[in-house]
This record gives sequence, C-alpha cells and structure tokens, in this order.
Amino acid sequence: QDEAKAESQLKENKARLEGAQERLADLASRHAQGKKWGDELQCQLGVKEKTLKEVSEQVDTKRALMEQLDGSLQTLNKELETKAAERELFSTELAEVKARQQALRKLKEEMEGLSSATKALIRESQDPASPVHGKLRLLHEELRPEQGYEAAVAAVIRPYLQTLLVDTEADLRCVLEVAAELELSDFSVLCLESLTAPLLNEMQAGNVTPLIEHVLEHSLASQFLGDAALTDSEDGVMSLAVTRVGGQIVSPKGVLRDLRGVLFFTAQGEHNAFLREAELRTLELRFEELTKGLEKLIEALGTLQRKKAEFDIQRTEIDQGIRRSEMKLVEANFGVQQCRQALAKHEQEFGAMDAERTRLQQVVNELEASIKDLTRQHENYSIRAQERASQLVKLERDLKKA
Repeated sequence: QDEAKAESQLKENKARLEGAQERLADLASRHAQGKKWGDELQCQLGVKEKTLKEVSEQVDTKRALMEQLDGSLQTLNKELETKAAERELFSTELAEVKARQQALRKLKEEMEGLSSATKALIRESQDPASPVHGKLRLLHEELRPEQGYEAAVAAVIRPYLQTLLVDTEADLRCVLEVAAELELSDFSVLCLESLTAPLLNEMQAGNVTPLIEHVLEHSLASQFLGDAALTDSEDGVMSLAVTRVGGQIVSPKGVLRDLRGVLFFTAQGEHNAFLREAELRTLELRFEELTKGLEKLIEALGTLQRKKAEFDIQRTEIDQGIRRSEMKLVEANFGVQQCRQALAKHEQEFGAMDAERTRLQQVVNELEASIKDLTRQHENYSIRAQERASQLVKLERDLKKA
C-alpha cells in the first residue's frame, strides 16, 4: 500500500515537474524575446532622444536667428523713421525755397524797384523787333558777391541799382536814341568800353579790407567797388565817419559812409533788386542742393525699404521654419515619451517574468527533490516487498515440509 501510494505520488510529481518545465521553457523563450524587444526599445529611445535633441537645437538656433533679425529690423525701422523725418525736413525746406523763388521771380519779372523808364528800356531789350534787342542788361546782375557780403555790396552800389549796361559806344548811342523816341529820362546807363580801373584811396587806417576781395573778378567790380573798403562792424563805419580817410567804407550789414562822409542806413529786402538777384542765386544753389539731397534720401529710403522687405521675407521664412520645427519637436517629444512608457511597461513585465521564472525554478527544484525522495521510498518499498515475498515463499515451503 505504501509502495502504491509512493508510486502514485511519484507519477503525480513527475507530471507536475513536466508541466513546470514546459512553463519554464516557454517563459525562458518569452524572456529571451522580451530581452531582445527591450534592447530594441532602448535603441529606439536613444534614436528618438537624439532626434529630440537635434530638433530642439534647431528650434533654439532659429529662435536666436529670429531674435537677431528682430534686432536688425528694429534698427532698420529706426533708420527708416530718421530718414523719413529728414525727407520731411528736406521736402518742407524745398517747398519753402521754391515758394520764395517763385515770389522773388515774380518780383523780378515785374521789375519791382526799378523806375518806369528802366522798365521800358528792359522791355525794349527783350523785344526782338527793337533796335536795342539783347543790348541791355542790369548792372547789379553782373556782380557776384560771396555769400554773407551781399548787403555790403548792395549798400555800395545802391545808387546804381537801376543802372543799365551796354558793351559798346554804338550800343549806347542806340539806347539813347530809343530813350529819346520814348521820351524816357529816369534811368542811368554805363558803357563798358569807358571803364578804367580805379585805385583804392587811403584805406589803411583802421581795421578795413578792400571790399573787392569778396566779389568775383569782373571789370565792373573794379569800377564800382575798387574804392570801397569793408570794416568788421558798424562801429568801424561810425568811427571812420568823422575822419578824413578817403574812399567809401561799408559794414557787412550794409551801413555805408560814402566819398562825402555821409552815412547811409539802407533797408535791405526783396525790393532791393541787387539783393533780390543775389538771394535768387543763393536759392537756386540751395534748391539744387536740396533736390540732390532729397534724391539721395529717397534713394536711401528705397534701399532701406527693399532691405526691410527682404528682412520681412526672411523673418516669415524663419517663423514658418520655427513652427515646423516646433511641430517636429512636439512629435519627437511625444515619441520619446511613448518609447519611455513602453520601456517602463516592458521592464515591469520583464521583472514579473523574472519573478515567475524564479518561482517556477524553485517549484522544479522542489519537485525534482521530491521525486528523488519518492523514488528512493519506492525503491525501498520494492525491496521490502521483495523481501516479504521471499519470506512468504520460504514460509510456504516450510509449511509444506511440515
């Protein structure tokens, strides 16, 4: 009975051992596959983390480039504002100069400040049918003072602001004949052939310099300004007014002491034909300067605006690139998180699999030990059974003999 029980337990344990060994083999196969899958997940995680780092660096680089471009755009916008303000100033001054030119030209066309006789002779000179056509011009238009000395020259030539010029004696006779025909008397005329170069008088007393030094070289300059000297202030003219110094003395602002010692304080303005002509020349130069300056400003503004447009295009492209990179960054980050979660889940399952392997191995070991014990017990029981059988046979023999 004990032998049968041991044999039954032995068969049962062998069956359990076989099942445990099968489960252990299956678990070992799954464990190997799981390890391989874990290595693949780890490799994928490395690749995704590398991609995430690269995309993140791309985004940082593009953002830095965007910040740099924004700084350049800010500087460019300030420069555009400055240039626009300069253009506005130039345009305003140009409009003022143009308006002033128009006003002065209108006065010039109307011959404001000239006598009726002088106007009549000038109109005759402008008439192609007149015998004096093209033979007359105004004396004050021939003198070209340096900028800042117009008032001084205007004061000296004040008596000659309406003086007309002719080149030859024949022209002079022709003009006088026309004037007689028109019964004109309120005018003055000078023939350039009659000019002689006067010398300066005693102009060395006091702080004076020849006025002619500040006028472009012309025979008229010597004729009308050769005996005029320039002081540095009105006080210089006043102090020389009571001396016996010869010649005319004038200040930069036009206060004049003439050859007779009389002081002239003349009003300067647009009705002074000489000053009007000088201002017109100055305005023409300024108009040219302003026009060229405005053209350069407009060109510079155009260049800046084109540059700004290029910057805007670059900024748009960079912004779009940042958006695309940020989307890639989100995708890469999501992929990394998914991979990490899968790896964590796998590690958890792998840990549970290891624990199950350990448990099954322990069961197998226990079953193997139990089988060994049961096998020994079964063998012992078999030996005892054989011994008892031998004893029974012997006993039966003994009984038969008896």
